[in-house]
Amino acid sequence: MERIVAERERTRAALLGLGWEVLPSETNFLWLPTGEAESVAAQWERRGLRVTLGSPDANDLLITAAKETAPPAR
Repeated sequence: MERIVAERERTRAALLGLGWEVLPSETNFLWLPTGEAESVAAQWERRGLRVTLGSPDANDLLITAAKETAPPAR
């Protein structure tokens, strides 16, 4: 459980630092209000990503994709 919490907080902090809106979570997933979700989802789907917390390596893939995808306008 502690590993999941640590990964959730590490991943959320990284996404917030990149300008993404990421709501607080008490679960094993993060919710990113994306507005034009189809655009973001399509870009990430092409990378084979599903946004749930996993291993540090899997979470790093998400962070990399977030760096390469502009956050939606708020």
